[in-house]
Amino acid sequence: LGWTVVRHRGAADDQQEPGPQRGAFVSGLLTNLLNPKALLFFVSLVPQFLRPEAGATPVQFLALGIVDIVFGFLPWTLVIMVGSRLSTWLADRRRRTRWDLGTGGLLVGVGAMLTGSSIVEAVRAARG
Repeated sequence: LGWTVVRHRGAADDQQEPGPQRGAFVSGLLTNLLNPKALLFFVSLVPQFLRPEAGATPVQFLALGIVDIVFGFLPWTLVIMVGSRLSTWLADRRRRTRWDLGTGGLLVGVGAMLTGSSIVEAVRAARG
């Protein structure tokens, strides 16, 4: 992944045109709504916070779901705002090339570190 980014640095500017915003939103919404991990998370984690003696458990479940949505909405709003600014900033080809070199190099470096650490661990395990 890192090498691909470095090799094709700055190329995405010329090849991609802005797509429809609504299509991206609907795609993301459907992905989240149909995500079985989110449902599994709620079904397994939320019941431990429900207190039957405090009233109707469906209302409590709904309230906890709303709290999750609100607290999930706040950081994603920040991500969207930063991403929008970053997209505008990266529209300059020179900046985009530097960004691609930096992030691609970072990915290659992390991959090399992980590979190196697994080799060291394998050698240590072989020595006993």
